[in-house]
Amino acid sequence: MTDNGRISVQGTGSVSVRPDLARLRLRCLGEDDRAASAFDACSSATAAVIAALREAGADDGDLSTSGIALSQRHDDSRYIGMNTLVVTVRPPERAGQVLAVAVEAGGDALAIDNIQFDVADDTEERSQARAQAVLDARRIAEELAAAAGVRLGRLISLEESGGWIAARPVGRMLSGAKAPVPVEVGDQEVAVSVSAVFEIASDASA
Repeated sequence: MTDNGRISVQGTGSVSVRPDLARLRLRCLGEDDRAASAFDACSSATAAVIAALREAGADDGDLSTSGIALSQRHDDSRYIGMNTLVVTVRPPERAGQVLAVAVEAGGDALAIDNIQFDVADDTEERSQARAQAVLDARRIAEELAAAAGVRLGRLISLEESGGWIAARPVGRMLSGAKAPVPVEVGDQEVAVSVSAVFEIASDASA
């Protein structure tokens, strides 16, 4: 838009990148009429899953607990214990194999919330996307200036207004698989958005 002799625009840039890791969000559940028993069942299932994952090659740094909960259902007053575990898998193509190991160890006590692919270091791709976003902002500003019959002047301000990876979480799945789960990694987009303000050049500066 134009305002007081200025043109304000937004530009975007994106670069395709191949994820180099996957994050699995697993939940181990325990259910019983007694709170302690429900929590014990949950803890036992969690320990079995962690042991199996370590045996399959997971390092301590690849496993993290993201939540522990104990609640009571209102309909039948039974207690539910829950332990949420986040597992980082490298390379991401191993995600299906790791899921199968977890399911085999956790059995009916395990639920798989989702899978999310990510990039450990997207610095280079983000720099490329940022440069594209700046060029895109200037292109849009030049088009607006031409359409308005004015000349584009100097850049007054430039601000990065957002950057993200278009992650592709895989929907929630329940336990039950004993064979490796088919997982397609695919590519993702590293995107950056910038806001730019240009002066409208005066005739004197022509």
